[in-house]
Amino acid sequence: GAVETHGTRRHGAQISLWYQSTPTVLGIASNYRDVLAGHGFQRAQDLRPDFVLHWQTSTRITRTLIVECKLNTSQGVRDAARSALFDLLAYRRAFDSALSSAGVPYGLGVAWGAGLAPGHSQEVMLCTPDKIEEALLTTVM
Repeated sequence: GAVETHGTRRHGAQISLWYQSTPTVLGIASNYRDVLAGHGFQRAQDLRPDFVLHWQTSTRITRTLIVECKLNTSQGVRDAARSALFDLLAYRRAFDSALSSAGVPYGLGVAWGAGLAPGHSQEVMLCTPDKIEEALLTTVM
């Protein structure tokens, strides 16, 4: 099920995490939901990322990061990474108005396996769990 948690540190830094849900920081305007509703779909639900992190530093810089995790036991890390990238690009279009000011990268795809290092200065980073610390350090900077 969906999980939501929020935290505040000294000096005013804040972080929020959502799991398997669409937070209002993304879902205020959704191209995906609007197209479905425009075609008469009842209860047009939004896309649901695996994780959404939204934080604000003590200097009031805000960032949003969507994290999509994938496992592909038959095709391996590369296909899992492609699947994560596909979903992250869909989120970018669906939540365009919210992600246009999210910062770079706006997305992190985690493919289960090993050896995939994150690229830098891209809208989306892909990595494996053994490289996630490197990816997150790049994201926070």
